[in-house]
Amino acid sequence: MIYLVSDFNLTDSIAGGSELVDDTVIKALDLTYIRSRDYKPKKDDILVLSNISTMSQKTIDYIRDNCRYVILEHDYKIHWTRHPWRFKDSIIPKHERINYDLYKNALAVFTQTDDHEQVFLDNEVEANFISLNCSIWSEEELGRLSSLQDNKKTHKFAVIDSDNWIKNKQGAEQFCLVNKIAYELVPKLNYDSFIKKLSEFSALVFFPVARETCCRLLVEAKCMNMNVITNNNSGAFRSVWFDYSGQELIDFLINSAKRNLNVIRKFLK
Repeated sequence: MIYLVSDFNLTDSIAGGSELVDDTVIKALDLTYIRSRDYKPKKDDILVLSNISTMSQKTIDYIRDNCRYVILEHDYKIHWTRHPWRFKDSIIPKHERINYDLYKNALAVFTQTDDHEQVFLDNEVEANFISLNCSIWSEEELGRLSSLQDNKKTHKFAVIDSDNWIKNKQGAEQFCLVNKIAYELVPKLNYDSFIKKLSEFSALVFFPVARETCCRLLVEAKCMNMNVITNNNSGAFRSVWFDYSGQELIDFLINSAKRNLNVIRKFLK
């Protein structure tokens, strides 16, 4: 049995992009999910480590020394905040760095994008890094996005109604107000309802404070032929394929997901 170990899954109210990716990987590779805080490691277990902020350091260290594992990375486990962008040039002070051997001992470390990987390299992390080049979507999710491409769009722009300061709702609203742009706040909804609502707008305004590893939100907006007004704080924005939109982008993501799932599968045999 191969476990995917993570803090949360799609049944939790705070589930987001990383939980969607994990769910796709679990189903495609026939893995068993277990919460990181509940996992009791056994020697020679085979693991996919996702988000593990609720896992004890003792357990992390045991896994490092005794288990076969890959890391499906969504953030950065090399600092207790998981946010290197808090520091100048995203370089963590050496005395605050953690878990370097966890990466070094992994069979593979899958980063969301090339930019995501670069942050690790800039921080001198040694590992068998493999960039997935983008996030992973299921065929069902991409089919849903494809079906919403031609939705009739209002002249209003969308701003995500989030209390998470990293998402910077205030910055997006201020942009719209200064530029006299009509906008509407899009509330937190279940995934299908959220993207259907989002598809009704002509553009998305989103200025994340954090350097996001990919940013599914921006990619999904472009899949639905929306314009996006954003900053360069995302791995997606910094990727060559971000120039794609609509069906061209969806086709790219379909092929990318198949390739990436096969790559991950290879390391779990």
